[in-house]
Amino acid sequence: MQDELLKSNIAFCGVSFPKITYDDAVVNGLLSYYRFLGVPKLFYSEYEESFLGKIFKQVNAEHVESAYLYFNNTASVAALKNARFMQSLHT
Repeated sequence: MQDELLKSNIAFCGVSFPKITYDDAVVNGLLSYYRFLGVPKLFYSEYEESFLGKIFKQVNAEHVESAYLYFNNTASVAALKNARFMQSLHT
């Protein structure tokens, strides 16, 4: 399936969501895209730095030209904390 997406220039969107046990980013092309929705509490939960670091490494694979990370755990300040941490990894 990843090959078909790549041929069609379609990026797979990885997601962290309650009740989804697969917690790795899927990077299938030059662009990577991942959404953080809050786990275990949807829209609220803050992510641990170890998990964010793992996803950061995966979406910044050697062949990736652009990575888009969206934080939708915005019902509290969790998204701001998580986004700032991700920014600190990029510098």
